[in-house]
Amino acid sequence: MKNLKYILPIVIFALACTPEDLFIDVEPAEEKMVVSSQFIPDNLLVVTVTRSFSALLTNNSSDLANTDIERLIVGDGYVEATTNEGSIELIQVADNSGVYVGDIGVVSAGDLVELFVYDSLTGDTITSSTNAMPQVRLEAVSVSKEIDDNDTTSTYTYSFIDEPGDNWYILHTYGINNLPSIVDDSLIFSLADEDLLIASELISDIALEPGLVTREIELPFFDSPDTVAFMLTNISEGYFRFLDARQRTGGIIASATGEPVNHPTNIENGYGYFNIHIPHVVLGYNEE
Repeated sequence: MKNLKYILPIVIFALACTPEDLFIDVEPAEEKMVVSSQFIPDNLLVVTVTRSFSALLTNNSSDLANTDIERLIVGDGYVEATTNEGSIELIQVADNSGVYVGDIGVVSAGDLVELFVYDSLTGDTITSSTNAMPQVRLEAVSVSKEIDDNDTTSTYTYSFIDEPGDNWYILHTYGINNLPSIVDDSLIFSLADEDLLIASELISDIALEPGLVTREIELPFFDSPDTVAFMLTNISEGYFRFLDARQRTGGIIASATGEPVNHPTNIENGYGYFNIHIPHVVLGYNEE
């Protein structure tokens, strides 16, 4: 109780110095189109086009449920891709889906691919271009699991050749149920109903020595499936920075419902990232 005479004045001083609420009037970022893309086997380019959504226009996260979701989807657009083989219009996979697909022909490493998107509702247009990245192949993969005190730890091991210079990669691992023992790599992309994304890992080779790289992913408390698809993609530095920023801000859901204004982008007059990458897929089987 002897210290009370010292503590009480400090508390009173702190309460007296509590600042008043400061209200700041901040204009929301301009609404723009947002692009994401994926190049998959059989020369198909998939482009998803949405509109940005400002968090400043809502009072809480539940307001998103009351937002007209159709307003966020560019379902009445025109999407065109141009390669060294010419230009092609991408066709929307379903009415008002915002997902456009087209066969753009064979794309090799280094080829320039250009994108043009027109929103007939707003009259806005966006453009972008990218060079296809060379494929980096997985050298070996393995899947194993260890059970200790009824806890399961799954270990995924993979290796690839890291070429000299600065390189960036992303590895996706998919657990696949009831997969045939012999399957073409391209079929991985048609098994959407049976795919289970286990983990994704962004990789920069800044701290790696060129040559054979072997890495492990350990997932505790996870009962791994019998078959896992490893998908390694060699990506550009810009796309690596974009994915890293999106990951730091809460992932794809946060990006779709917020303002990606601080993310790196190669979209003129828009947000998101346009890329052409050629992944390599290898199947790994549980060693048990």
